[in-house]
Amino acid sequence: MIHQDQGNYEEAVKKYNQSLKMKEELGNKSGIAITLGQMGRVLEEKGEYELALKDYYTALEIFEELKSPNRELVRKWIAGLEGKREKRSLKTIIGKIWGKR
Repeated sequence: MIHQDQGNYEEAVKKYNQSLKMKEELGNKSGIAITLGQMGRVLEEKGEYELALKDYYTALEIFEELKSPNRELVRKWIAGLEGKREKRSLKTIIGKIWGKR
């Protein structure tokens, strides 16, 4: 999406939310999952890891239900983000430990 590529994350999320609403109204489960995955990517780029994971896990649940091959991609995104989150958490813990010296 152009907004995402330009770093205009707020506008990208807004557009994805509009798309999500339309796909929900149509009952397009695959489209819902794809949109949630893409919105998760934007949120991850923004550093909003918890929200991104929520969208990824919801997308994965739908892809599992549909037996979609996209579930493997979403699993990779989840694993990558969980790794980032753990690394960030570890840095925070180390900073607190060393900061107290």
